[in-house]
Amino acid sequence: MIDEDSVATGEFEAVEVDDEGNPVIPTVDHEWFWTMERVVRDLHASNTFKVVSSESHRPAPDVVKEHLEVAGGLQVPTTIRSLYDIIDGYDLRWQYKAGDEWVDGGQIQLYGFGEVFGSWLGTLWDEAPEGASPEDVDFTWELRGFDGADADSAYMTVFHVPDVLPRYNLYWHSPHEKTYRLRIDFLEYLECLTETRGLCGWQYMVCDDADLEGDDEALERVRQCTTLMAELFPEVDLSRYAMSDNG
Repeated sequence: MIDEDSVATGEFEAVEVDDEGNPVIPTVDHEWFWTMERVVRDLHASNTFKVVSSESHRPAPDVVKEHLEVAGGLQVPTTIRSLYDIIDGYDLRWQYKAGDEWVDGGQIQLYGFGEVFGSWLGTLWDEAPEGASPEDVDFTWELRGFDGADADSAYMTVFHVPDVLPRYNLYWHSPHEKTYRLRIDFLEYLECLTETRGLCGWQYMVCDDADLEGDDEALERVRQCTTLMAELFPEVDLSRYAMSDNG
């Protein structure tokens, strides 16, 4: 059974109060969107990169989001909902030049509110993995796709939204492979998107250290992504991606 005790939570406690003493809940503001737009412009302007596709989608009306929440029996946290007040999905795919060839570099595929909080039943796995416990099967059915970011595999970033005490923790999930906990929260994930530009497999760099321990294939992906990040985006501070025990 996956243990969530040490995982960054998707719920956000107010860290300050306003002048009237009301709690201030962290939210996504338009600056994040404009930062993403600047990132895309910089990729367009560089001879090293080629933007294959880029598109943002207008937010759905509040009444639609409210209907989806009621229909799904959900109360999406204010912090997470705030992203969908700005956009209703974001797509980016880019390549980089390696010698004389263009190589797939990264992809961001943030799903719209209706896709994330609609029904994912039966779509995130084909059948229960061999030897899976009932708890693990239940866990899989409580996942909701958030960012279908890895074009080279079936991995995507998902929210875990159980019926009881949903925490909206983030996982790097594949229907056929190991599921990894992410050690960052929702707002940090969005910040990472602006830094990594959705580099293929960047999520391995923020998987929980305990899940990576002894996983040679995943650790190699961490090393590959870290090296490529340093080569392609040397201005990015990689300290947040450093592993505490296995690096």
